[in-house]
Amino acid sequence: MARCIAVCVFITAGFGLFYNLPPPDSLLSVSEGGPIDPPYFRFAYFLMAAICVCFYCALIYQSTCLWKGFPGAARAITRIFVAEVAYFFLIPMLWIVPVVREGVGPAMGIANGGLMAQFLIFLPLWAPLLFRAFGLYDAQQPPQTESHEETESPAETATG
Repeated sequence: MARCIAVCVFITAGFGLFYNLPPPDSLLSVSEGGPIDPPYFRFAYFLMAAICVCFYCALIYQSTCLWKGFPGAARAITRIFVAEVAYFFLIPMLWIVPVVREGVGPAMGIANGGLMAQFLIFLPLWAPLLFRAFGLYDAQQPPQTESHEETESPAETATG
């Protein structure tokens, strides 16, 4: 089951990464005088796109760790999902600021569109529940390949 979730996380994060590839100029509407560029749009877009790309890269890395069976990957993925959901619901608070309102709205719609692949299938909701149901949070550390025997130091052997 962990591998199925890892594939879902990998695909949706890969889609989000692919979604953020085109430059924002190709996404802006064009009028007779040129593209319509709201104030603070570019700064907001690049900032939000960078945050989303960080989320996607972290999810891709942790999903490969989950696929390989590394302990802690399920918890890391859940923490990334919590950060994504908090980010997604806190960003609209910037719309309150009148100066940046016109630029943040369109930038949020364009930069955060890659998150929709995860949100439409409710991945941040059901993946942590499946992690808990299948005991992936309680995964034990893999056995150590090296033996860590205690060795006596030369000072201890001389006195003892």
